[in-house]
Amino acid sequence: METVKDQRWNKEDNLVLWQKGQSGNPKGRPPNEYSLTIAAQEYLKANPEERSAIVKRVADDAKKGIPYAAKLFWSYMDGQPPQTIDHLSGGEKVINENAIVQAILTALGK
Repeated sequence: METVKDQRWNKEDNLVLWQKGQSGNPKGRPPNEYSLTIAAQEYLKANPEERSAIVKRVADDAKKGIPYAAKLFWSYMDGQPPQTIDHLSGGEKVINENAIVQAILTALGK
């Protein structure tokens, strides 16, 4: 069964062919009208006692051994640790490319 959305997107008159180098969104992304971060900042600015209460609660929970609280507490104390992403080796040890080239040249006697 075809929905209204399917009908709208399947119409050929909705297709627009862009020229090479032409943006499909020339005005760019519209600015955020609502941001949770900005709302939280404004609330804490208007209620400074709440900031201390939140920090105390997170610190108390971290002392109790609650993992999310400890992680949150330390991430703001020391900054986030560097994140490494292994998207090539599948967990296997990655060999330095220079070492591979040297091994090939050595095997070839060069």
